[in-house]
Amino acid sequence: AVSGDIARLKKEGKNAQDGFEILLNVHYLIDALSASVESSVELRFSGSEGAVLVQTPEEKGYLALVMPMRT
Repeated sequence: AVSGDIARLKKEGKNAQDGFEILLNVHYLIDALSASVESSVELRFSGSEGAVLVQTPEEKGYLALVMPMRT
């Protein structure tokens, strides 16, 4: 979900402790997504405080990191 300049990514888990939410600057996320020429990307994250890794399966040399915002 996008609200203003913030993109909110949610990972839901089996219970409340497994899920988390990441807040990103939407402009940085758009920059990372638009730099790729592929139509699909993978977003990988390991928790609410780590960087979001943006990769494409087909474009082996493409990699971007988007740091989360702190609230």
